[in-house]
Amino acid sequence: MKKIAIFTLMILLFGCGTHQLDNEAELAKEIVAKEKAEKEKAEKEKAEKEKTEKEKAEKEKAEKEKAEKEKAEKEKAEKEKAEKEKAEKEKAEKEKAEKEKAEKEKAEKEKAEKEKAEKEKVEKEKAEKEKAEKEKAEKEKAEKEKKGEIDSSGNLIGIVRKSDFLRKPFKDWFERKYKAYNISNEDATKLKELLKDIKIEAFVGTWCPDSRRDVNRQKKTPKNLQQGKKIYRVPTFIFYKNGKEIGRFIENAKEETTKDIINILNGRG
Repeated sequence: MKKIAIFTLMILLFGCGTHQLDNEAELAKEIVAKEKAEKEKAEKEKAEKEKTEKEKAEKEKAEKEKAEKEKAEKEKAEKEKAEKEKAEKEKAEKEKAEKEKAEKEKAEKEKAEKEKAEKEKVEKEKAEKEKAEKEKAEKEKAEKEKKGEIDSSGNLIGIVRKSDFLRKPFKDWFERKYKAYNISNEDATKLKELLKDIKIEAFVGTWCPDSRRDVNRQKKTPKNLQQGKKIYRVPTFIFYKNGKEIGRFIENAKEETTKDIINILNGRG
């Protein structure tokens, strides 16, 4: 602009013609208008560039903020998800632990009740067994202490025990005969095995030498204990197995007392 003004002034000073001055003025005017247009264009381009850069920056900022917001929301969602999963896991573990605890307590309770019931059962069975054994012992004691009857003739009658034979006047002959009876170890072993589950009924008469060695065949037991058993001589020993008679030893031995008994128990009597 300064250059144009100086050039115009020089023309005026040197006395250029009016026509030439008009042309130059027009030229200067065009140059000024051109420069103004260029300046406006440059300013407009600058403004547009600045606007574009601003819009770009705002867009990038908005995108960045959006990305940061999405990231933050994603992290928040993941955190909430993780916390929820953790809470659900802890809840599940707690419920599992409580369930296991309840089941353990139930099992322990059932075990304790079972053990208590078994203990009570054992104690009850023990008490019943002890009671039965005591009653049995008392009964056996009573039976042992109970003495056989002696009739007016001085003979033992009814059901008698070994202890009755150890009373006077039976003791003398009983002990003598008892001690005089000998048995070999071999026969004793055989009899011990053969006499398992065997019941023996003995019908004897203390008046009878054959029960010690003659028999009053008219003698009968009190309450007719011999009834139905066909007792004709004494002594008569009846052997039973499983409630069934398997043989008899009557009055005298066929071979020898022990051998006869072994033969009866072997089914050869």
